[in-house]
Amino acid sequence: MARLLGPRGELEVIDLAPIQVASCRRKLRNFPWATVRRADAARPGGESYDAVCCYFLMHELPEDYKRAVADTLLGSVVPGGKVIFVDYHKPHWAHPLKVVFSLIFDTLEPYAKSIWHNEIADFASNTDRFSWRKQTYFGGLFQKVVAQRRVMEATE
Repeated sequence: MARLLGPRGELEVIDLAPIQVASCRRKLRNFPWATVRRADAARPGGESYDAVCCYFLMHELPEDYKRAVADTLLGSVVPGGKVIFVDYHKPHWAHPLKVVFSLIFDTLEPYAKSIWHNEIADFASNTDRFSWRKQTYFGGLFQKVVAQRRVMEATE
């Protein structure tokens, strides 16, 4: 992503886990326009962004925290800005890995199945301020949800 943005762009990466922050800093050391810091996605601090990507985080969080993260991230984009959520999704009933993932989630990921039974938008307040698009991949096992903040709200 840093390579695609190039030196005219800015990339800020946050993670709560110190080991992930250290690893990401190593990977981005040759991209001075990229910064990495430790922060909680529900309280990241920072500024307004053109785009935010929430990558495989929502399935890790309890319900109330899913809501806090969704609302915080959605509130951090400028009018016209996008929040992209990439995460698991309930696979098609005949998906060969559905049973495997169901067992994994039941034993190791206690909060994951809530995104099988809810839309990402269900965890957000003020959903009408955004247009929502969802695509699923690999037989429905994964999803990409794009919430784009409506521009008209800036003039209201």
